[in-house]
Amino acid sequence: MTHLEFLFSDSGLSTAEIESRAQALHLFETLKTDPEAFHKHMVKYIYPTIGGFDHERLLYYFTLLESYGSADFGKYAIKPETHIRLLKKLKVVASGLDYKRLTEDSADPLEALGPVLTSQNILSISKLVPKIPGRDGRMLSPSSLYTVWLQKLFWAGDPHLIKQVPESPPEWLHAFEVCAKYFDRLHPGDLITVVDAVTFSPKAVTKLPVEARKEMTSKAIKAVKHFIEKPRKRNSEEDVQEAGDSKVTYADALSHLETSLAHLGTLSHSFILSLKDSEQEILRKYSNLYDLSRSEKGKIRDQAVAMCLDGQPLGMIRQLLEVAVGPLDLSPKDIVQSAVTKVVSALSGGGADLGGPRDPLQVLEGVVAAVHASVDKG
Repeated sequence: MTHLEFLFSDSGLSTAEIESRAQALHLFETLKTDPEAFHKHMVKYIYPTIGGFDHERLLYYFTLLESYGSADFGKYAIKPETHIRLLKKLKVVASGLDYKRLTEDSADPLEALGPVLTSQNILSISKLVPKIPGRDGRMLSPSSLYTVWLQKLFWAGDPHLIKQVPESPPEWLHAFEVCAKYFDRLHPGDLITVVDAVTFSPKAVTKLPVEARKEMTSKAIKAVKHFIEKPRKRNSEEDVQEAGDSKVTYADALSHLETSLAHLGTLSHSFILSLKDSEQEILRKYSNLYDLSRSEKGKIRDQAVAMCLDGQPLGMIRQLLEVAVGPLDLSPKDIVQSAVTKVVSALSGGGADLGGPRDPLQVLEGVVAAVHASVDKG
């Protein structure tokens, strides 16, 4: 076994040369007499010497595990025979893939696959991912793979589909239209993830004009309505995967996107524009936070509480709550109560976040002053 370890790690031989040398020395005739010891040695000493990008060497390693009766030892998330099938295909269509990162328990396989996905290999790889477990132990779905690739396609382009990285509104819209052609490959929850990533991520808010984001959201709504009206036939494997992957329906996706579009419409409200165009950095920050919130109740509440802790007038907080797409069932009174609760928690050592290393008593004074000012104004 020591000689086998030398061949793998220190000999400098190619995989084909290692295979020839091992056969010439009849190493495996000896080693297969104790399959369990062989398995333990391979896992403990040989596997760590193989690089994740060396698909040929990894293929040989798993072939040995499978061939010499040692595949029954140890617990595998992926069996050696499955590794063999995966590697034979991936070494052809994804030569730059770190296979060890793809299959190790502690890694996110989708993060490993992301860098190598292209329009030329997405279909081939999507057929393989149901054999690969995610970090939660459940097998990946083709939809989850397309979710990763479509975000990459939109932001970075593709040599065959979007040859230049989009930089202008017409280019962003074209990129979105290209991506939309693959929306039928996505489960409804994943479709939401993709559209949100290109319309409500910090990157989207920074790079894309609001009108472009509105147009993209409208196109997504049109696509989802089409899926609802004319559902495509899915095979039984897809149905099983979809049931396991998501409880989100196309109706849920439609409701989500319609809220997104309504929220984008509020960005032209005079109050939001006054924040955006303010000379005060903190008010511009509020504008950005509101944009990113998508009028989600939790995010609006958090922002309003933060504004209250900053000592902002209750009238400003009331305007924020009124502009957001509702009903949110939040009032300035609710916000003040939440802010005071946070301050009390901080005073009692509860570790509540007051938006920075601030004196809780001074923060409380600011909140009380804002309330008094509001009462005085009636």
